[in-house]
Amino acid sequence: MDKRILFNQLIPKFGHLALTDLQWHLIRDWAKSQGWSRKTQNNKLSVLRRALNEAVEQELIHHHPMANKIIRRRRSHSDGTGNARTRVDPFGH
Repeated sequence: MDKRILFNQLIPKFGHLALTDLQWHLIRDWAKSQGWSRKTQNNKLSVLRRALNEAVEQELIHHHPMANKIIRRRRSHSDGTGNARTRVDPFGH
């Protein structure tokens, strides 16, 4: 586990929460607000995912808040004029 990510970002952001209070929408909203590249986002979230896997294995939590979850990004599509337009998910996911 990358201790720098854990101690410099994850604990300062989520350390005040009980493990049982950590919910997917909190993780997703935080990650989306950071402006990271997809690779950086995946690196940081993989540390959190592994920590939560360990919490489940140790029976500290019964439900993994990141189980089967992905962060969808807005996609740009060409409008036929060569200009990109942003596609927005109407359900906010």
